Amino acid sequence: MTTFNKEKEMTTLKKEIQVQEGLSLDTELNRVRLAVTGSNQPGQVTIELDSEDDKELDKILNIDYDRKENKLTLRELEDPDTAKTSKFFLKVFTGKFTDVRSISKNAAASISDIEGNIILKSINGSIVSENCQGDISLESKNGRINVRKTGGSVVLVTKNGSIEVVDGHGTQKIATGNGSVKCTRCLHEKSVVNVKNGCIYYEVPKIEKGSFTINSKNGAIRMIVPPELPYNVSAYNLNGRFNFGLPGDYETGKEDGSKYIKAFKGSGKVVILIHNKNGSISFVSNKGEIMKNKKKNKMFSFDMKFDPTGSQEWTKTLKSNIKDTVMNNLKQAGIMDDPDEKACQHEDNDKKKEQKMASTDNTSPKMRVLQMLEEGIISKDDAEKLINAIKRG
Repeated sequence: MTTFNKEKEMTTLKKEIQVQEGLSLDTELNRVRLAVTGSNQPGQVTIELDSEDDKELDKILNIDYDRKENKLTLRELEDPDTAKTSKFFLKVFTGKFTDVRSISKNAAASISDIEGNIILKSINGSIVSENCQGDISLESKNGRINVRKTGGSVVLVTKNGSIEVVDGHGTQKIATGNGSVKCTRCLHEKSVVNVKNGCIYYEVPKIEKGSFTINSKNGAIRMIVPPELPYNVSAYNLNGRFNFGLPGDYETGKEDGSKYIKAFKGSGKVVILIHNKNGSISFVSNKGEIMKNKKKNKMFSFDMKFDPTGSQEWTKTLKSNIKDTVMNNLKQAGIMDDPDEKACQHEDNDKKKEQKMASTDNTSPKMRVLQMLEEGIISKDDAEKLINAIKRG
């Protein structure tokens, strides 16, 4: 991820290109951070490059405009002498109606105020989209994705990184291998979320008809569902607990080895289908019920700030939060003593009765860790680490 050395003086290189309306912009960058911004000047593209190097613009970027195809191509020129010592920030101001395709290897990328077909891919950097519309595909291998006020047909994919969506609309598909997902204040009528290792927090909008499919393998799922919503809920959980706090009746049972909850209200035209393997599933009618227990459920604390700069502070904060969470879980499990904190009290009365009747072996540190895994407080990987630590003494 690209950062700037504040001790070096930055030079801004600038170039303006006359283009036709409905431009296609294609960029391939390695260490150059990118920001594409839509403007009200459809016939002109302004390129600004903030550089720590003293080279001219055409020595850093290959700029080619094909007037027949109405396509502008920007390619970073490789230079071994400056690849690791100089930093660059490329800003492209183009017409609002522009198709954008960008591939970045080792730097962040952002796009704002654009309507069109948008494809952004990053290998080692974050991606930010704000106030964009159209067919949008954002993919990051090792970096987070932040999306605000973006709509249309949206696909968001990360391998190692969180995804946050705010004020979205249209349809969306989200997938991440290792990272949390948070969707707030969105108006999507159709949404599919698939997470392998990470928590999911989803605020369902107040709509009359829609479809929401949420899948997690290792992590808690929290659904905020408005009480007046005409929902049709089917939730399946293999090894985790349920918390159903919505008004109305529901039924529970077992199907194909998984526990389930099914609930129906009104027309039932808002279909919510959830599958989880190792983690809890919770339904509440307002986010205040989640936030008031924020301190207790640190693994489900979403305090990420919307950061279009792609700084490395987020990574440091994430590592710190993970460390704090593991230490807190150790204390709650009684594996580590903390004289200044009292053990968390279980809210489930039936759980208390079971604990009183449990044998000495069932209250061992190992069993407590397994209990936290079942409740979705910790992930499967965290549980394995804790059990290994217990075995080592």
